[in-house]
Amino acid sequence: MRLNTTWTLSPQEWRANQARRQVLRRQTERLAQALESSGVWVRKSVPITAIANVTGEVDDEESYRTICFLPLVAQRERKGMLNALRWFQKHDSAGRFLRYAVVTAGVRVPAWGRLRGAITSLHRRVSRWAHEAERDWGIEVIYRGTEFTRDKAATYHPHANILYRPIRRLNEARWDSFLSWSRGRLGAHWRDNGRLVKPDEAIKYPFKPAELDSAPAEELVWLWWETHRLKFAQPMGGFALFRKTLDAEGRKVVMVYRRHGARLEIVEKAKRDPLPEGRDGASQENTILCRTAPQFRFGPYAQPVTLVAHYTENPTTPDGAHRLAIIRDWNRQARQVWDINGGPDPHLSRAIAAGQVLAFNVHTRRPTVQKPERHQEDASARPKNGCARPS
Repeated sequence: MRLNTTWTLSPQEWRANQARRQVLRRQTERLAQALESSGVWVRKSVPITAIANVTGEVDDEESYRTICFLPLVAQRERKGMLNALRWFQKHDSAGRFLRYAVVTAGVRVPAWGRLRGAITSLHRRVSRWAHEAERDWGIEVIYRGTEFTRDKAATYHPHANILYRPIRRLNEARWDSFLSWSRGRLGAHWRDNGRLVKPDEAIKYPFKPAELDSAPAEELVWLWWETHRLKFAQPMGGFALFRKTLDAEGRKVVMVYRRHGARLEIVEKAKRDPLPEGRDGASQENTILCRTAPQFRFGPYAQPVTLVAHYTENPTTPDGAHRLAIIRDWNRQARQVWDINGGPDPHLSRAIAAGQVLAFNVHTRRPTVQKPERHQEDASARPKNGCARPS
């Protein structure tokens, strides 16, 4: 919280990020409305509010069920998996040997066809191949991610991104034999793409959102039934053990900004309060779900955001008033850190986000306004990696 608060993007970069997010929000909303018009329950019923801890802005938080082809859901699920894989690749002893391959289902499924059967068949083939690869060849499979493409004829083509690594040395002839065996074991549609350079190459969305823009509501309902409860991002082997250990310890991998730049670190997860039981809405007033790590949701300066269910500024119950006091105390704490780190006046941050003020020097990407002098120790802790930061 302390290190990431006031980390800065240029207004141009922030607006570009916001534009991309707005596209995903519109796509998600269209798909959600199409599903709901056909009777599929998409949104969670509890009203959730996002509160900016420094600038005080309040926004409604859409809460969707975990439906794999909703873009905002896919983005959320991908981020945690991608951060964990990046950490694993860098810190695992055999991480530099990770390889990336693609295997297809071998069939194209028209809309209203047996897509679920094609998916489960592909998953079984990959699981059996992974077991035999480790047993007979000393090759460990650590991840399987399922993707789909949809063409203009509404035909779906499932395929899987596979990450694997040798757990013992193979000579060239043995390696060639393994690749040939894999081609036969998995089918003709198999391709080894060499060593994994960027985890982004393998950790992708299950669907390209734009490909579903032309899908009618009836087709989306069919797609929901065909993919319901299927596992599209499946850690395996040592990576699965790493993820399981993190979950058991209540930790996760996130980006932290330190003196020499941004880096991934393992931190504790935010603790979530359970929703109070009972039908009386008043008894659930201001239920605090969590406080997020600083983010750029409300402007180009990162700040923590509190997610609250049944938010009200005028609680009618003692519990609601008590939780509102906690929220306001968190806001005061966040503002103190903001000032120590040299953040601008919150009104200026809001004005920049609204496009009313362009307060950055184009060449240095630093705010041109005067801000409180930060503590020397805290100032030295800010990264110097070319990203924008408060002056």
